Amino acid sequence: MERWATRGGAVRLRCVHDVPPHLLDKVVFLRHGTKIFQYIKDRKPPYRNFTTPGAVLNIALATDNSIILQNLDFAASGSYSCEVSMDTPIYTKESTAKQLTVFRKYYLY
Repeated sequence: MERWATRGGAVRLRCVHDVPPHLLDKVVFLRHGTKIFQYIKDRKPPYRNFTTPGAVLNIALATDNSIILQNLDFAASGSYSCEVSMDTPIYTKESTAKQLTVFRKYYLY
């Protein structure tokens, strides 16, 4: 994940894990510990989008391990992480949080 993004821009968040697809049950993206996106295998539809302050989540481009936040505003700045869950054996692991800072681009003339 990029650490910096411009206001009005976009950023891709990836959840990197080594769980084999047949064992993967759920992937959750979090901002400050609150869900912003959830993927659950075998659910129709598999994705669930939650409100993301300061950004619009593009659900059409979401996958089981990445999301794109667009139209970023300063409120989107914060700590992001993901959780990966396996069905058998029952196991959940949260990633290390990464900090994103949205800034305003200044032009020098």
